[in-house]
Amino acid sequence: MGTDIGPTIGSVFLGSLFASLLYGISCAQILYYSTHYPYDRSSLKLLVSVLWILETVLSCTDVYISWLFLVHDHSNYSLLSDVPSAWIVNNTVASLNVAMVQTFYVHSVWQLQAGSPYRALVMTFSESLVLTTFASNLATTIISSSGQSITGAVEVSAVPGLIKNVSAIIADVCICTALIYTLHRRKTGIRQTDGIVQTLVVYIINRALLTLILQIVLLAAFIISAVRSTMFWAIFNSPTCKIYFVCMMAVLNARNHIVVKNSNVPTSLWIDGVQPEDHQTALQQSQC
Repeated sequence: MGTDIGPTIGSVFLGSLFASLLYGISCAQILYYSTHYPYDRSSLKLLVSVLWILETVLSCTDVYISWLFLVHDHSNYSLLSDVPSAWIVNNTVASLNVAMVQTFYVHSVWQLQAGSPYRALVMTFSESLVLTTFASNLATTIISSSGQSITGAVEVSAVPGLIKNVSAIIADVCICTALIYTLHRRKTGIRQTDGIVQTLVVYIINRALLTLILQIVLLAAFIISAVRSTMFWAIFNSPTCKIYFVCMMAVLNARNHIVVKNSNVPTSLWIDGVQPEDHQTALQQSQC
């Protein structure tokens, strides 16, 4: 009787496939960003570069793990049931990627809430959720890689895995709510300025809805995997991490479009900290 590897190895393969497609999108976004935003401050460009390197490492480990399961060890069922060492790198990089993107948004809230009495409270609470997600993911990685089988790793790491997913969902909700509230308070009554604020709010809501839906699906898949001893959650794990970077780059790359749509409007709302005149110079350079 043959061994059904669909719920385990098949899930890993599908997750790697979807993640590879998203990596192609992120590469296109990086090319667009480097071409249209050469005047962004160095710290923002460094953050984007580091995140893209992490995305590349994540994609390489995804492909390597799939190669181990599907090619190298395809006929050895005993090895197919073991957690590969590359999984440690993969899951650590994925958790670091999500934590850095969420911290970027928390820092944006901190900048936009200058002068607010709730500034420190909002940042502390949001960042504590981000760090909880990161720490729980590391705990899941360590526990699942300590001599466990693939299916057994999900069962023994169920508690930190649940904490990771729940804290990530709450963190996304808090960050999205704080950004929308802060931007709403930035409305001035001037049509063009309020148009920028409204457009930013729409982008933030769309980003939050996408990441929230994927995190909820990932949570449900993780619970099912723990109950049925499968790897269904692997279908959504790497793609969910990559979606965070894709959404972040989509917001950054949309700035010139919003400026053109609402011309002659100061762009001091931008979360990258560049002064308005720098944005106008960058826009003129990109249109030459």
